[in-house]
Amino acid sequence: MPNAMINVGISYNTVREGLLEGLKTPTLVYNLVGYSGIGKTAIVRDVVEELGGKVEEVNASLLQAGDLAMPVKHEDKDNNPIVKYVVNEIITSINQDAREDKDHLYVLFLDEFNRADAEVQADLMNLILQRQLFDVILEDNVRIVTAQNPDRTTEGFEHTNYDVHEVDEATASRVVDIRMRYSAEDWLAYGKTYNKKHKRYNVHPMVTNYIANGNTDMLLMFDPDKRNTPSPRSWSRVGELLYDLNIDDFSSVNTGIMNFIHEAVIGTVGANSADSFMRFGETFTSYIQVEDWLGSTEEEFEQLLIQYTTYDNTKKALMVENLIAHMLEEKERALDDTITQRVARVLGKAPMDTITNQLRLIAREFNELFRGERTKVNVGDEASGIYQEETLEIGQVRYIQLVNSNMELKTKQKRIINNSQYEQADELEKAQ
Repeated sequence: MPNAMINVGISYNTVREGLLEGLKTPTLVYNLVGYSGIGKTAIVRDVVEELGGKVEEVNASLLQAGDLAMPVKHEDKDNNPIVKYVVNEIITSINQDAREDKDHLYVLFLDEFNRADAEVQADLMNLILQRQLFDVILEDNVRIVTAQNPDRTTEGFEHTNYDVHEVDEATASRVVDIRMRYSAEDWLAYGKTYNKKHKRYNVHPMVTNYIANGNTDMLLMFDPDKRNTPSPRSWSRVGELLYDLNIDDFSSVNTGIMNFIHEAVIGTVGANSADSFMRFGETFTSYIQVEDWLGSTEEEFEQLLIQYTTYDNTKKALMVENLIAHMLEEKERALDDTITQRVARVLGKAPMDTITNQLRLIAREFNELFRGERTKVNVGDEASGIYQEETLEIGQVRYIQLVNSNMELKTKQKRIINNSQYEQADELEKAQ
């Protein structure tokens, strides 16, 4: 039976913020404690990447006695038999890299720490306590981070039953346990972040939309009797499946592939969660996301504009509203010519009522963002070529620049103004 999830500790973002500071010195060894699949490994990779370092991962549960250091017989100069220990290549390699590159951080990440047997834990203990394993002494720019699933000795997790070996008191007293809770909000924020390197979202939009639409309780369900259960990691794998199959939504997927996907999702998150997800997927329609618009090349952007024209008006309105909301969140974006020009090009292809409403919103919000700020601009008639310098509100200037940056939008704006003037005149005539 599924266990009630005990959600104690601090969130992904809080752990991340702490490690960004904590890993700057080698004084402490941080031990991340939390349910399987909530992002312990991902957070270490993320932090080390931001710090400009390199991480080497060792899954302690796969280690056996002798894997960390293998005794090898040698002879000394007098031909007397001696034994030397050859230390694991991952440890020697990261230490060598750190020695040759003192300006960067190197992290040895020991995952599944409490799944290792006692003998392996004893060797790891020396590495943690002494920062040394036989003749290998860790460089000052090498850090150690460990991670483990909770056991009954972890405060707040007394009723968990992971198959782990309890860490001895000597080791436990020399690491700093950081209990990490799962957070749907953090995971969704991560999943909806556009990865410029891979040119896609960290987690497939169908998956993040499923979790966000009333299914946050399905993000993590611990059941010791089941091999496949939902977790942030397993849902990310569902997203990887959809990416690998080049599927945006199920609208044009044939029956055979749908059955294959269903079976693969069952094998990742379990039958109940898979059935629920597939029902959602049948009604899900992919949208062009904000980062698709802003992170694409010019050629890709042109293709997105063509794709945009194929959606119905409701979806067109939603997509352009999200894009404009992103632009209006802060001054820097409102001043970014690339963002405003792309907003104008997308808005130019939106339904007329959407253009009308969004132009009003943009004008109002630009004035609010730049309240009281003014700038000098040359104002005049383009046909005559006569200009004069005037001082205008920055919000007003940015609005004019946005509209004028796209001919299609500029033409439609004039039509909106003309229609508005006609309606006003018609109302005045009726009133008279």
